[in-house]
Amino acid sequence: MEVEPRLEGERQKLVARIGALGGEAEYVATEAVAACRAFNEAAWAAAASELAEIRAQAEAELSALKSMLKPAVMEAYIEEVARDIVARRTPLVSARAVWDRVSAS
Repeated sequence: MEVEPRLEGERQKLVARIGALGGEAEYVATEAVAACRAFNEAAWAAAASELAEIRAQAEAELSALKSMLKPAVMEAYIEEVARDIVARRTPLVSARAVWDRVSAS
């Protein structure tokens, strides 16, 4: 998987952490998902300089809901979608991808 240069070190940590896993499928899946979450948190932190643009994109994606939601709820949704936008950059680093891979083994 290719990542932005600023995330290469995190990608290497992720690969090493998942590569070292062994044992029962449930344990492997749980630990792999934890590794993915750690990577995604690092990706979120690395995207800090783009946060205004990412939040604007999230708000645009949610624009149809704006008039129906209270401001605090809308703000929480914007945060969630913004994090999802960052996570979409690395689709292989997700709980779904990990589960599919582990359950196929």
